[in-house]
Amino acid sequence: MVSERAMDTLLQVNLHHIAKGGRSDGQITHMGEEFIYVLKGTIELYLGTESHTLAKGDSAFFKSSEPHGYANVGNTPATILWLNTPPTY
Repeated sequence: MVSERAMDTLLQVNLHHIAKGGRSDGQITHMGEEFIYVLKGTIELYLGTESHTLAKGDSAFFKSSEPHGYANVGNTPATILWLNTPPTY
């Protein structure tokens, strides 16, 4: 649910639940900045030609203009706290 007050904000906050083997549909770019924090599981974060394995307790910050995507490379579902600005919903 998105409250009406959230419609004029610069920050979007989501919980991403990623099934074992789940992944983004390639890499995307857009304006803004992003911060992610792994609450559960293990993911591979793709930033352009680089990849970074992030496990529970790890975080990352990057410009949204950098191509980015992810994959759950662990043996369990993953949960990611994902913040970006401006909102993309």
